[in-house]
Parts: sequence; C-alpha cells; structure tokens
Amino acid sequence: MWLIGAYLLIASAAFLLSVYAAYSDSRSFIIPNWISLIIAFLYFPVVFMAPHEINWIYGLITGVIVFAIGFALFALRILGGGDVKILAALSLWAGTEYILHFLFAVAVSGGLLVVVLLAKEIARKTKEDGLFLTNIKSSLRAGLKVPYGVAIALGSLPVFYHYAIAVFPLS
Repeated sequence: MWLIGAYLLIASAAFLLSVYAAYSDSRSFIIPNWISLIIAFLYFPVVFMAPHEINWIYGLITGVIVFAIGFALFALRILGGGDVKILAALSLWAGTEYILHFLFAVAVSGGLLVVVLLAKEIARKTKEDGLFLTNIKSSLRAGLKVPYGVAIALGSLPVFYHYAIAVFPLS
C-alpha cells in the first residue's frame, strides 16, 4: 500500500511542478530549469512503482524526440527554451501512449490562452481610446507575448489523469 501512496505522491508532485511552471511563466515569462529537471527525474521512480506496466524506453524516446523538435522550434524563435524543456520532461510522462493526447491538449489550451490574452489586450486598448476595430487590427499585429507554460501545464492534465486512473480505475 505504501508503494501506491509513494507513486501517487510523486505523480502529484510532478503535476504540481508543472502548475508552478505555469505560474512562473505567467509572472515572468521564465520557466526555471530545475522544474523541468525534477519533473523528468520524478518519472523514473514512478515507472518502477506503477501498478501497471510503463514502457519507459518509449517514454525516453518520446521525450528525446519532443526535445529535438522543440530545439528546432526554439532555434526558429517559435518556442522559448523553458517551454521546450518542460514539454520534453512532460513528454517522458506521456510516452508514445499519451503523447497525442498531451500535444492536442497543449494546442487547444494554447489556442484558448491566445484568444483570452488577445481579448484582454483589445479590451484594454479600447477602454483607453474607444476604437474597437482599430484595436483588433493593432493587437493582432502587435506580437502578443504568450506564457505558453500555462498551456503546457493544462495540456498535462490528460497525462496525469491516466496516471491517477491506474490506481483508481473508473470501472
């Protein structure tokens, strides 16, 4: 029983670290390296404590592939370095089994986040000068900074959900 408790504690700690990364990114546009490192390191004890089989080799391969693609996106200035590292760390947890769920949830969360931030920016500008249509155009061209760590943390929900239902199956 203590093994299941430790498993849940470690998985919860990894999820809470992703939430802290989202908080940090939303406050300063920085995700500290230590968060991604700890999330990655926590994966390995969970693999051995899990009440179900986890193919850690596929998890490792998935994390490396996501990191390589993320590095290319970082080089093209599409993603930030912290975003790439936390995506790779959480991709370990997703593995090949849940990587599509994870990336889809990140993409949807990111899209919603952009819409919310854009609406907030348009409302702020419109409150100042009252030119709604002009502010939509200028806000779209402004190159809005998006704390994508928030979307990544939200995207990790389906991954950690699968870890939780391994202990508490629904049926």
